[in-house]
Amino acid sequence: MLKTNEIVLSMFIIINSFLACGDSVDNCQSIYCVNGRIVQPDIITINRDIIIVDNCQFKDSNVNGSLDAYEDWRLSTADRVQDLLQQMSIQEKIGLLCANYGYAPTDNIGTVSLNAKNAINNKKMRFLKLTSGAYGYNAQAKFSNEMQAFAETQSLSIPLVFISNPSTGMGLTPDAASYVRKNEYLMVNAYPYAIGFGAIDDEEYIKEISTHIACDYMATGVRMLLGPMCDIPGEPRWGRFYDTFGTNPDRCGSITRSMIQGLQGSDDGSGKINIACTVKHFPGSGSCEGGMDSHSQNSQYSVFPGDNFTNHLSVMKKALSANPLCLMPCYSIFETNGFEPVSSHYSKSIMIDLLQNQLDFGGMITSDWSAVARGDINSYTHDRGTRAWGMEDYTEGELTAAYLHCGGDQIGMGMPSNWETAITGGHISEDELDEPASKCLDVIFRLGLFENPYVDETAADSTIASNANIASKAMQKALVLLKNSDSTLPLSQKSGTIYYDGVEDTAVRDFTSEKLTLTADISLADYIILRISGRHGTYEGLEGGVPLSFNADVFQYNHAENRHYTASEHASDIASGGTGFLVSDANQAAAKEQAEKLLSAIALKKKEAILIVCVFAPRPFIIKPYLEDIDALIVDFGCYDSPLLSALFGTDSFNFTSRLPFSIPASDEDVENAFEDLFNDEENQSFRFGAGLKYQD
Repeated sequence: MLKTNEIVLSMFIIINSFLACGDSVDNCQSIYCVNGRIVQPDIITINRDIIIVDNCQFKDSNVNGSLDAYEDWRLSTADRVQDLLQQMSIQEKIGLLCANYGYAPTDNIGTVSLNAKNAINNKKMRFLKLTSGAYGYNAQAKFSNEMQAFAETQSLSIPLVFISNPSTGMGLTPDAASYVRKNEYLMVNAYPYAIGFGAIDDEEYIKEISTHIACDYMATGVRMLLGPMCDIPGEPRWGRFYDTFGTNPDRCGSITRSMIQGLQGSDDGSGKINIACTVKHFPGSGSCEGGMDSHSQNSQYSVFPGDNFTNHLSVMKKALSANPLCLMPCYSIFETNGFEPVSSHYSKSIMIDLLQNQLDFGGMITSDWSAVARGDINSYTHDRGTRAWGMEDYTEGELTAAYLHCGGDQIGMGMPSNWETAITGGHISEDELDEPASKCLDVIFRLGLFENPYVDETAADSTIASNANIASKAMQKALVLLKNSDSTLPLSQKSGTIYYDGVEDTAVRDFTSEKLTLTADISLADYIILRISGRHGTYEGLEGGVPLSFNADVFQYNHAENRHYTASEHASDIASGGTGFLVSDANQAAAKEQAEKLLSAIALKKKEAILIVCVFAPRPFIIKPYLEDIDALIVDFGCYDSPLLSALFGTDSFNFTSRLPFSIPASDEDVENAFEDLFNDEENQSFRFGAGLKYQD
């Protein structure tokens, strides 16, 4: 059992006994070089001895009693990687090339399952994706330490890298009944979704915020992020719109760069890294056909009817200027520039000619999950098969080799069998594993995990709690005011009765006064505050993009003509035994419920009442049919009730500063007629990109 006091004691010994370690070095290439001087890092170990050389402290990771080059933190990462690589078995190299998920504590004291230990001991895996924060931050931190301590007992003491998808975004559910996080369940502080940072559009602020997000992740042991996602959405129906930074290429690229710098803790990618960022999805998946997602077999293509690939790629170029450690390709087949008709993972013109040769990216490439690995992987997976579009006839070994030969290093949702099959089938040689293994080792060394893989398992709760107010303020800062007739807002100087329909109905009580009182009867209210959710998209298994309006039907997609079916075509398909709606009934019902809530408020309110509508926007939404009856319109990108209400009442001298990071089309027809790869190109729009009001100064 890992004891926190053991870690604290080791730190005390280092700080008090080795302050003299370190000399001024010319052309220092160690990640522990600060202003040209080698600085002793904390050496934290539970199961290994400490070696003292030149008055410096090192971990005897391979238990041979002497200092190996890979144990010597004074050396360059490249030198350390090369030494360790020569000592590794083929099984250990293969273990680095597989990233899998399903790893989480089994209880509130951080207990590690046998399945998790098996991944480390038998499969030699070192990149593990966390899937749950159900038992609290301290339990997650304890789990991380227990896992790292077990990994330290292995032959070379190669530490683990815990991975997470971006998991800080929070918004309303489709029926606006509660809050939801769309990606993963690792519950660190809730910020607005990425699209909210696009609304804020302040590079220095976003860089600072990202340092706090990195702090949250690190407190639980997470050191690698499968993000940020810098795809730019030309297609507003796309289900992952919320995870982008908006529809302006220059702004999107700059925000991505700032976020990478804040998360990694370095402007130029040099030195020790806090969180290893994985830019995705190269070369950009924001132009998915018909508003679907290339994660699904029904929509394998990123299309460019507006010949706008260059602008999509420009965002990636700016993101790469921040030197992210890792990159993830896109599922899509790209219908442009003469690229091969296969997923980008298997396109040499994309991955070799463009990414490596033209853009000079040399970091680790990890595949999108299930883009290479076949079939069900373990009991936790929801995988339904490989998404290797255009490569369906390839065997497992051939597929793995094709990915490797296009520059791929690590397989997301991969297992050792993927690589073993490729070797035994003669598709790749064992020597070919050295380069991708070295890329993976480079990440581990750059994170400083060989010196200290542990976290303070008693401080995770308090560390994350200390950033909660910062996260709440970010939610509030991202709010956009689009309509404010007759200076309806702020409410602090108004008088009358308020009706509030929100997630936390009691939150509004904190903002009432003698002049402003609550009523539960909407027909008696002078001011009605209504929270609704824009219609959510969907990610997988859909034959047609989900419309943006609340009550539109979902029609199937005509791939041959690059358009959705008409109502009559759809009805004919149903009559002949077709599949009908291929979006869940729950999505359809939830969207219509939001429309009914809005229409009911308009119908029931007294004539002179003021209607204030707050819309959570995971994507743009069609508001034109209701706009004339709305007095004040606010867009949020994930915000709790209290900071939202504080903004509406204008407490603490709050004023809106953010701007709409996309256009709001006037109708679904306008969206259908626009091109997937162009930005804000709908013929008719209710609000233009960049719209936003302030309270009068």
